[in-house]
Amino acid sequence: MKRIVMIFTALLMAGAGLQAQEILTRFSTDRISCKYSYTIDIPVTLNYEGDALVQGDCYHLKGNGIEIFCDGVSRWTVDAEAREVYIENAEEVENILKEFLTYSKDIKAAGNTVTGTLIDPEDDTNIKFALKEITYLPLNDDLTPFKLDVESLDETYLVTDLRF
Repeated sequence: MKRIVMIFTALLMAGAGLQAQEILTRFSTDRISCKYSYTIDIPVTLNYEGDALVQGDCYHLKGNGIEIFCDGVSRWTVDAEAREVYIENAEEVENILKEFLTYSKDIKAAGNTVTGTLIDPEDDTNIKFALKEITYLPLNDDLTPFKLDVESLDETYLVTDLRF
């Protein structure tokens, strides 16, 4: 899951075309919406795409059958097909940005598209990514899009709480 969050954060940073500190500021002054995609070749090609909403350390990612909610404290990963939810402690977006800066290369912007490559520090896998349709929205006090109400799930879901 950390890989997905790191890639998404990389996409946002690349799409904004700003230095790391400026992007961190933008996370606290805007709610950011976009579409993302990335490809991993390990030896078969895996393609992922989806939609994202980010505000500060909060984010909501949806794509390829997985939905991730994060309110800055907890992260809920939902696999609706498998009927599973994993709850973990959230990692701060700033830490993910620092990791991205260390392992990214070839970031290019053309029109409304940003592309680049992230080298996964865990296994040196090249991850090609793209970001489209970035929209900066005003901050909103309503953080419900970033939280999963586990109580709203039916009894067929297996919920595993890994927070400590």
